[in-house]
Amino acid sequence: MNVVRKIDHHKELISNVRVAFALALLARIPSREVLENVFRFLTSRHNQNAASLVCKSWCRAEALTQSKLFIGNYYTVSLTRVIGRFSQVRSVVLKGKPRFVDLNLMPPTWGALFGLWALSMTKFYLWLEKVCLKHMSVTDGDLALFAESFLGFKELMLVCCDGFGTSGD
Repeated sequence: MNVVRKIDHHKELISNVRVAFALALLARIPSREVLENVFRFLTSRHNQNAASLVCKSWCRAEALTQSKLFIGNYYTVSLTRVIGRFSQVRSVVLKGKPRFVDLNLMPPTWGALFGLWALSMTKFYLWLEKVCLKHMSVTDGDLALFAESFLGFKELMLVCCDGFGTSGD
């Protein structure tokens, strides 16, 4: 049953890419407003990603309209590249250490430090509302920085994170 669902999902993605490609051919250089409106109708991140592969202008439009950022592997993405490409982010999901860290196969203090990301988010994503961190090392200073920096911040989710205290200071 799961395989059938995946096949249907891939067919949908291919169909969406074909539609996006056909639209790109019809309108050789669509205006920014047209592209933003097209991307507003693509609600799943998979469809948005597929459409961003059509051409450079579609890639730029996808970056400008993307408000939710999902980074499934902290180590595969350059922070500079993320900040340079996505400017309208309001929600971030960031996964750090691999899942096998729960099996004590790695030192507990190994990698996935959130400090640099926290500092960058406070400078470049002023309207950030939601952050979900998984398997990250978060300090009390990172949490204090978030509390002081974002006026409209609504939700912080820490899943299997370490490095912070419980005093609330």
